[in-house]
Amino acid sequence: MVYKSEDSLTKFSKFLQIRDLSPRTVENYIESVIHFLKWIEKSANEVTLQDGRDFLYYIEIEKGLAKSTVKKYIAGLKQFFIHIMDMPEFSTLCPLRRGQRILPDVLSKDEIKRILKALSTPKDHVILLLGYSCGLRSSEVARLRVSDIDSDRMKIYIKQSKRKKDRYVSMSNYLLQELRTYYKYATPKYWLFPSMVNDDNHIRGKTVTNTLVRAKRKIGITKGKLQGFHILRTTFATHSLENGIELHAIQRE
Repeated sequence: MVYKSEDSLTKFSKFLQIRDLSPRTVENYIESVIHFLKWIEKSANEVTLQDGRDFLYYIEIEKGLAKSTVKKYIAGLKQFFIHIMDMPEFSTLCPLRRGQRILPDVLSKDEIKRILKALSTPKDHVILLLGYSCGLRSSEVARLRVSDIDSDRMKIYIKQSKRKKDRYVSMSNYLLQELRTYYKYATPKYWLFPSMVNDDNHIRGKTVTNTLVRAKRKIGITKGKLQGFHILRTTFATHSLENGIELHAIQRE
């Protein structure tokens, strides 16, 4: 892992203490920076403003964090990168404004077929298939357990997702077949996608997103760069509507 920013964080801690901020605020700001650097897997001096924007999209749209929490992250990142890393461009970092509507990109059915064929390993194929055919978020795919796959009921159990809610999503026969192929290939024990570093842990949401990034890059699709893995969820909802599925049924997924 590339995360080596202890010296910068020490400077940041001293900077915040000099400003006479409350201990809780200092802790929040430092935790925000640590979380961001771990997520982006870069050292502080390698970070770009676009990395910051991608992270905000992740926590605000994919994770669905509260507006107040997003503001705390922004405040911490701004203080660190402007005052410690000398990156004044971070002053433009801001949340999605309430009422601002940005129409998301949607992949065509042909693009989906090409993406699903782009990567050859069963693991990569199943990760992408879960995003599209079930509308799962990257964090949801990453945290799936083997026991969450209910082949008898053709359901997948999603635990503690957005707003800490549990839910079930339906699974197709094709997805079940591909999951079985992957299981024979990888023989996971607890986590469906265990970390390659330590199989007691699951892979990270960023790893899931990077699977889609690699597939799109391989076949030359640039659509949905800002949306990350979420474009598969958006496409799932759009194609479901086009196929005549009721909106309220899609919203439950």
